[in-house]
Order: sequence, then structure tokens, then C-alpha cells
Amino acid sequence: MAQGRLNEARGDFEQVRAAQPSNPQVWLALTEIYAMQKDEVPRKTAAQHAVDLAHAANGWESSAPVRNYLGKVYLANAEFQRAIGEYREAVRLGPYEESYRFDLAQAFLGHEEFAQAAEVLEDAHKVFDRSAQIELALGVAYYGERRFPDAVNSFLRTIELAPEVAQPYVFLGKMLDQAGDRLPEIERRFAEFQNANPENPTAYLLRAKAMAAAGEDAAEIEKLLRKSIALKNDGWESHYELGVLLEGKRDFAGAAAELERSTKLNPEVAATHYHLARVYDRMQRPQDAARERAKHEELTAREKVTAGMEPVR
Repeated sequence: MAQGRLNEARGDFEQVRAAQPSNPQVWLALTEIYAMQKDEVPRKTAAQHAVDLAHAANGWESSAPVRNYLGKVYLANAEFQRAIGEYREAVRLGPYEESYRFDLAQAFLGHEEFAQAAEVLEDAHKVFDRSAQIELALGVAYYGERRFPDAVNSFLRTIELAPEVAQPYVFLGKMLDQAGDRLPEIERRFAEFQNANPENPTAYLLRAKAMAAAGEDAAEIEKLLRKSIALKNDGWESHYELGVLLEGKRDFAGAAAELERSTKLNPEVAATHYHLARVYDRMQRPQDAARERAKHEELTAREKVTAGMEPVR
């Protein structure tokens, strides 16, 4: 959420808090907003009020909704282990409420504890075997564990259950080189998604990527990429894919233009600088090639150092 909208939401909830000081949902919302704004003192105060209200409820210890609520409060207040304990208790007390299992898994996913998330979701899958939400989250957990065949299966299953949901297509688009013999099915699903969403630039991009992975006609792939760009000119990946395609066609001037546009939109993608260096070499621009090669090496080294070390909320 943008900072301006956060400030607006904060003001609104603070007004509601003044009028309804005993409303636990208001205190939870404020805890989450203060956490997003990194405003530590009011966050802790709001969290304590939320906990106190929950503990004041009759029979709160045996109430699955209250324990799930406490899990959300503790998670927003950066008390991860306490949050996990409350979420687990909610699941124990309410084993047939899908949202409790999903919240527990989401907490693990948010902290990149993918194996624990997968364990929770695999257990949930036994009860909620037709849930697109559970299936999608399971795919994300497998993806985080680098269990790519399992992730592909879960994302394709999500599409079967909810073909209108965009996230499984996007994840599959990141792992086409791991698709194996499922690539034809993925390509078919991407084509269906694009046909159902003719104004969605991502749909054209994803279909183009699948066709490229399958080694299909470059002219058709180029048409899809240019359509994606026509619909949304500020998407770095469409420009990147088109640049790589034009490089392969030896249209180095066209490739340079697309790759330069991609780096302006997202300068932190190492592969773009790699291809741009290659194109500049072909264009007899050694200084530009050296600069891009150095940037590629810098970003690649940074990725190796920071892999798996992203800050935890």
C-alpha cells in the first residue's frame, strides 16, 4: 500500500478507535498499519490493547477465532513464534476452518520457512482438496523449496480449479525451464488465459515466453510481445524478452533499444545487462559493452551474497 493511502487508512482507523475503543478489529488494523509504517511505539501499544481485549473475552482460551485473531496480532507485532503458537491452536480448535490453516501457512511463507509451510498445506490439502487458495499457496511453498515438479503440478491444479486467478500463471512463467513434459500443457493454459484476457499485457507476455521455451515461431512470439508492450509500455520483462528475441534475429539495433528500455524500467536484472553487453559487442561499442558486463557481474555477485537473506517482516 502506498504511503499516502497508509496515512489515510491510519487516520480513518484512529478516528474509529476514538469512537469504538473496545473494538478488537480496530486495534488489529492499527497494529498492522503501524507495523507497515515501522512506527514501533504505537505498534506495540496497539498490539497490547488488542491482546488485552482478546484475553478479556469469556472462554478465549478455547475459542478458535480468538486464537487466530491473536496470531494476527502477534505476527503484526513481530512476535513470530507467539503468532505461530496461536495459529496452531486455532487450527487445533477449528480443524475444518480453511482460513486458519491458510493464515498459519502464510505466516511461514512470509518468513521464508517454506518446508514448514508445505507441511501445513499438505495437511490442509487432505481436508480442502478443492481449494484453489490452498493449492496456490502449496505451489508457492514448493517453489520456495525448489521442488519445481511439485510446484508445477500445484500451479496447474490451481488453474484447473480457478482459471481466472493470475498468480499461478505468473509463477509458471518464472519456471518454464523446469516444466519438463508439462510444457505443452502450460502453453495451452497460457493460450486460454490470453484468449480470456485480451486486454491483459501479462497474458501476452506469458504466452510468448511459453512459446519461446517450446522453440516455436519467432514471428508469432514477436507479435505477442509487441502486443504486450502496446498494452503496457512500462513492463520491463516484455521489453527484455523482445530484446533477446531480436538479438537472436541479429537485429542488434532493435535489440539494444528494447534492452536499454528494460534496464531503465528495472536496472536490477542481471540478465538484461548480460544480453545488452553481448549486443553492444556485436555493434562494435566496446566501452558500452564493458560497462554492461561490469554491471552484470556486480548484480550476479550481489545475488549470490544475498540469496535467502531478504529481511523478514
